[in-house]
Amino acid sequence: MVMAKARTVTSHWLVRRIALAIVGVALTIGGVTTAAAASGAQPSAKDTPTAAPHTCTTQQCKDDAKAARAAQFPPARPIAPGTALMTQDAALAAARRHAENPAGGKLSPALASGLPAVAVKMTISQFDQLQHIGADNDIAPDRSVWVVTVHGSMTTDALPGRPPVTDNVYTDVIDAATGTLVIEAIGVEAVK
Repeated sequence: MVMAKARTVTSHWLVRRIALAIVGVALTIGGVTTAAAASGAQPSAKDTPTAAPHTCTTQQCKDDAKAARAAQFPPARPIAPGTALMTQDAALAAARRHAENPAGGKLSPALASGLPAVAVKMTISQFDQLQHIGADNDIAPDRSVWVVTVHGSMTTDALPGRPPVTDNVYTDVIDAATGTLVIEAIGVEAVK
């Protein structure tokens, strides 16, 4: 099972890490169909799994879990030599597509393409240092990303007890090899 991981930074802006992580499937399953149940016999206690959630306690287990995440989420591993990277124009277009119409909904592609925007290529580690945020263990630190600041509307998700906030600038951090959006920062002008 794959689950999105969100990361919030307490400030006037919101950063959502969209890095994916593999979540171990450790569900207690009820009503399992077994050969005994299919034949009409009553299932015994041994027929009903009662597995507890699996927690890695050894370094080998943690390394295996990290390898499994990397297999499912390309930004978790270094970019292979010779991989064609996304162009600056493609990064700008991708980030502009996220702009919202202040009246609601997404902007039309024609309007979004005219929004002022700046894109700078750097590593995810350089971006984290630039923004004074901690490293993300799910993204390779030397992974090339496009940091794209767009002057366009974007609205935060509503937090408990707080209304959504709309800001007129946002920054998308896009993996340069895959085009995957790894960070969305609303109200942040990370590059000028």
